[in-house]
Amino acid sequence: MEKLIATHQLLSIMRLKPTLASSGLLLSAALISLAAPSESKAVLNCTFGNTSGCSSPESNLSFSNFSFTGGGAESVDGIQISKTGPGEIYTIAFNAAGGGQFDTDAALNFKITPINGYRLSAAGASSTVNTFDNPLFSFVYTSSNLPTLTTNGNTITPLPFTAPKTTSNILLSWNNPSATASGTSLFVKLEQGPTTVPGPLPLLGAASAFGFARKMRNRTRTSV
Repeated sequence: MEKLIATHQLLSIMRLKPTLASSGLLLSAALISLAAPSESKAVLNCTFGNTSGCSSPESNLSFSNFSFTGGGAESVDGIQISKTGPGEIYTIAFNAAGGGQFDTDAALNFKITPINGYRLSAAGASSTVNTFDNPLFSFVYTSSNLPTLTTNGNTITPLPFTAPKTTSNILLSWNNPSATASGTSLFVKLEQGPTTVPGPLPLLGAASAFGFARKMRNRTRTSV
């Protein structure tokens, strides 16, 4: 009888082997897919005249609502958005096409919005000035929740955003026909926002506490 039971158990294990093997292969494949680095769009490129390519989120910062006001060759000048490190630092570079120059007055509007639990922390700007006429060619960044950034070649010390630190509408403008510049960059830094407890958890905790208290009262009555 014991031999029959042992034989039956052995046959059961043999029948399970293909299932276990296939399950192991599936698990290994899943772990490999999680460990493999996912491809990400590290740099977004577009032009002043066609800003549709700059509307996609880049990691934890989203860019949208680009609009350009100007004329001449400015519409083909480029915008390059990239994530730089360390940490959550992003660069929005505005470059004259073909190594040319910004030589007319114009304005560029855009919106930046942190996502995935992040918020705007600080920003700074720099520019490349080709000539040193008086007055210097200056780029001016104006925002509702950030002090005005004016750059004529010098890197600006990062300035903090004011509340709510969630979205910033920025206007970049320039107007200096007597001087030239080939580009400017805005640097944006993010920080992790405060963690919040999901709504259902406090409710579940209160319900559990109420049920436990009721059980204790019932036990007290029974013992008495």
